[in-house]
Amino acid sequence: MKPLLSIILPVYNAGPFLDKCRESILNQGLAKDQFEVICVNDGSTDDSLSRLIEWQDIDDSVIIIDKENMGIGEARNTGIFSSHGEWILFLDPDDLIENLALRRIFEIYDLEGIDVIQFGRRSFYSDSEVILSSTSWDIRFKGHSFDFLNYNGIEPFCTNYLYRRSFLVDNDITFKYKVMEDFPFITEVFSFNPKFLSIPCRIYYYYVHAGSATNIRTRSYLRQLVFQQVSSFEEIFNICKRFPESIQKRRFSDLQQKLLLRLLRRIHDAHLSYREFACVARRLKDIELIPINKSDSMYAYYHRWLLNSVFVFPLSYILLRPLYQLIGYNTTI
Repeated sequence: MKPLLSIILPVYNAGPFLDKCRESILNQGLAKDQFEVICVNDGSTDDSLSRLIEWQDIDDSVIIIDKENMGIGEARNTGIFSSHGEWILFLDPDDLIENLALRRIFEIYDLEGIDVIQFGRRSFYSDSEVILSSTSWDIRFKGHSFDFLNYNGIEPFCTNYLYRRSFLVDNDITFKYKVMEDFPFITEVFSFNPKFLSIPCRIYYYYVHAGSATNIRTRSYLRQLVFQQVSSFEEIFNICKRFPESIQKRRFSDLQQKLLLRLLRRIHDAHLSYREFACVARRLKDIELIPINKSDSMYAYYHRWLLNSVFVFPLSYILLRPLYQLIGYNTTI
């Protein structure tokens, strides 16, 4: 019998977090035959694999795939192709799902014909402090994604959704990048105009700690990511061309500014040389992400001025770095 849900767990050196993650999964109130947990061990060098094997020994819903390290995107792809469930959830091993949340979704909501379900998230920065970082939790919507985008933006984290497996497989939607792998994936999901449900609750608990993949910020690592991120941007905006023109006009400028602010923050952390920065700026001009020509608010106007100043005239980046720290550094998407 096909399970209702496949939970895809990409694992890389996550040993200390697996017990809590397992407990979170078991606390969803789902029957044993309703779900499977596909654990993709992505070349871990700690005790992650042995912990997964211990888990599998006492729980036959656990499937382990052991492979060489290829990155979280490829690990998730392996999980998609190996899954059997009607629905897919991507869960990172250091994160949690609110108790009974998945059972409530499947019991309360009419999911007939729905392809994608969106929910919100909470970010934990310590055991005692919770920062609510998602704006999607209060959005209630049922319809097609293009209609949703007429009034809302895209939540860029792949873990904020449940996906009907047949929708992903039939449309050949996979993770294609090692950096910012979520956003091209989600943009492609929305580009197929799926039947879409947004529910007003924050059930995904994202734990920020020193070892998180998104929190590793050595300079050499960030230098590599800067150039990979530009390629990812190009893919995102190529996908955006599939959207109706009305949505492109409504969402392109805002998305453009958010992505470039994230890139500028990473450039700042990586301490690129002037030559490296100028190379990035030329690439952005070549793919027509610079200059930005529209701003819908005074706040956005300042960001547009900042981004155009530094990327159109790269030398100004050195001069504007203190101002960037003041108004741009802490901006996230």
